[in-house]
Amino acid sequence: MDKRVDTVLSISGANRTELETVLKHYKHEPQKLKAAKFLIANMRYHRSYYSIRNPRQHPLLDSLTGVADSLLFCSVSLADDSLYTEKARKMINEVRVGFRKKQGEKVAEQPVRILRKDGYDLHWVKARRLISHIDHIFEFITVP
Repeated sequence: MDKRVDTVLSISGANRTELETVLKHYKHEPQKLKAAKFLIANMRYHRSYYSIRNPRQHPLLDSLTGVADSLLFCSVSLADDSLYTEKARKMINEVRVGFRKKQGEKVAEQPVRILRKDGYDLHWVKARRLISHIDHIFEFITVP
């Protein structure tokens, strides 16, 4: 296994089994396994906010946010230029408008209170979320 991935697994604490689950999930899909290893290897450098669930939170919000994040990431990664060009801004806006149109009023209808906490991704990202993110990216890339 990749030394960088091993390092992240060794410092991920209680979340190690989640990250190992992702690697096992893609063991027969070389391209997705390579993507998973890349993401896991770089988690030690990435912090983000994550929601602390509350009983009134609707699971739809996390699902929609994950899809939007994947679509936006894929659009930006396909851009040839800097993110500060007119072309890149137009591409990001098209994804944003398309997402809003596709999802309609689903998010606005949900009375949600989100509490957030900051932490390194290697300590909190769950297998289901990472697998979903990778699958969305590959689905978006392979669609003609």
